[in-house]
Amino acid sequence: MRDALRGLLSFAAILLVLLAALKLLNWAPTVLDPGGLREYPNVPAVRAALQVQDLLVPSYFPEQVRWPPRRILAQSKPYPAMAVTYDGTHQEETVLHTTQAASAEFAPETGIAPTTLRETVPYDLNGREAILEVGVCSNGAPCSRLTWQQDRYWIKVEMVSSPFELIKIAQSMRP
Repeated sequence: MRDALRGLLSFAAILLVLLAALKLLNWAPTVLDPGGLREYPNVPAVRAALQVQDLLVPSYFPEQVRWPPRRILAQSKPYPAMAVTYDGTHQEETVLHTTQAASAEFAPETGIAPTTLRETVPYDLNGREAILEVGVCSNGAPCSRLTWQQDRYWIKVEMVSSPFELIKIAQSMRP
């Protein structure tokens, strides 16, 4: 009986040490490289942690987009960037994705990009030159993308929808 109890206690101690080591490995990158790409719970947490105040967030969301966002990824190094993913209200699938980065090269996988482009046109977005792309996603649904440069950032808004809702969302983006 004593040997069984000792064995159980030894197993529990090893398990606790292993759990602590895993927690430490998960925590270490945030301390060693606080500006690296990682997930955040909300936009205020991104602003506080990365000291980036001019992040744009939509103030308009159509009914088919669920709030709060499912995932927020952000970084301050090598350049400031944030990617926000929103699910649909009736499905656990990405329907809206916004990206803001100080480099046009920042392109996290969204799952929304049109597989077939039907039209690419210049678009005047509140006095800024934008590129509107309209097409069909891999699941056959219509999807749209709007890209523009604002101050030092490249902004990209992608949505599984016609361009009309996408444009309303893009026009509503505020710091």
